[in-house]
Parts: sequence; structure tokens; C-alpha cells
Amino acid sequence: MEAFERLSGKRKDFTSLHVRQVFSLQKKETGRYIKLPGNIQAVRSYGGVRLEKTVSGPGTTEGVSTEKKGSGNPAEMFFEIPLSGILECPFGIFETKIFHEKNQKIEEKKYTKGMDYDKIKGSPCVRTRKQGDYLVVNSAGGRKKLNRIFIDEKIPAGLRDQIPVVAAGSEILWIPGGRMNEQYKITSTTGRVLELHYQGGVLT
Repeated sequence: MEAFERLSGKRKDFTSLHVRQVFSLQKKETGRYIKLPGNIQAVRSYGGVRLEKTVSGPGTTEGVSTEKKGSGNPAEMFFEIPLSGILECPFGIFETKIFHEKNQKIEEKKYTKGMDYDKIKGSPCVRTRKQGDYLVVNSAGGRKKLNRIFIDEKIPAGLRDQIPVVAAGSEILWIPGGRMNEQYKITSTTGRVLELHYQGGVLT
């Protein structure tokens, strides 16, 4: 209800029914959407449900999203990751901390990764893909384009612009829930470790 009010400027047009309709999108496929009062729509996207302002008329309807790049589209969003700290953004929650490898160990899981912090050049950020993105995919330094990785992993084309990645410049450090850059894996020579934990879908 607070999100409805922030987007529309008022709360009186919204009821618990609208809240239930938004939450119902969690169980539907990516691209489904619901139009709400106040020119708001809820869109099922990768990792959760996104609320956004639209230019469409009033009423509540449901359909398949045909949105293109524009204001509010996660494909154009860019969020710098605090070191150490917590980032809350439409892609989800990213929690980070830095420590010395000798003093602490981490248990890496699908959504928790440790990286050699001293090897990272530039400021890590969370964004979606852009032209020229790549990962180092082996210990010899071999590179593979991010788009090729998405194709190899059979990620539907309609989802590729919605998937968040952790990047430093054009180099992808990690695809949350997926592949990590081999260049930043922890080794016996690692000094400082950057621990990244991802929890998706905070904007509902």
C-alpha cells in the first residue's frame, strides 16, 4: 500500500484486493502484468514483481507485457554496490562484506560467493547486460561473451535483459545464482575477500 501511494500520490483508490492481485503474479510466468488504478502496473519480472508508473488509462486488467526500454525499466538501471554494506534495489538485496581470508572462511552457495577483492579493478555494480560484457571462464584467462553464456545455458531471450549481473566495467564478476568469473576465485595467495550474498525480489 505504501508503494501504491508513492507511485500514485494517494492511497484511497487501493484495496486489499489490489494487494492480492499483485502477490498473485509471483506464481505466474515472467512478462505477465496487471494494470492498477492510478496508472500503475505490476509486472512479473526476473526475481520478483515490479511496480511502475505507466501512461495507460485506469482500470485493472491482466495481460502479457510488451514493454520496451524506457524510464523505470531495470534494463536501464545501474546500482553501485556498497563495500561493505547492503544494497536494496529492484533486482533484489545484495549484502557485502570484506575480510582477510586467513581470518574467516565462507561457505559458498548458489547465492553466496567469495571473491579475491584485491584483483577487482573499479567499483562493482549491479545492472543488466550490455554490449561487450564478458566473463573469464577458465584459469588460463579465456573469455566468453555474456550473451553466449546465456545462450549456452538456454536462458530464454525474453529474460536476458532482466537478469541482474555483478560487474566491474564490461567484466562480469558474477551472475547471481549462476556462473562466477574464474579470475576472482579465492586461492592460496588471496589477501582480502569480498563476500557477496544475493536475495532476489525486493520490489513487490
